[in-house]
Amino acid sequence: LKDAMRIDWGTLLLFGGGLSLGFQMFETGLADAIGCSFAFMLPVATPPNAIIYGSGMIPLPQMMRFGFRLNLAGILIIWLAIAVLAPAVGLY
Repeated sequence: LKDAMRIDWGTLLLFGGGLSLGFQMFETGLADAIGCSFAFMLPVATPPNAIIYGSGMIPLPQMMRFGFRLNLAGILIIWLAIAVLAPAVGLY
């Protein structure tokens, strides 16, 4: 019982919810339509984000501040990749 009290249940439920959502995205085909994740801003974005947030060492405002910048960088990287690679392989 003491061990169960020390478990970070919020992070565990967050992780389980993310797995369930991901499974449903693949089952319905949504993942195929909107794949390529560059989500860094919130704890629910990726399992590593949940683990880092669950450690308690990084407060949510700091995670959001840096994650927002990484999200913007991801948008730029995806846009550049499409603009450069799509014409190169004849998709654009």
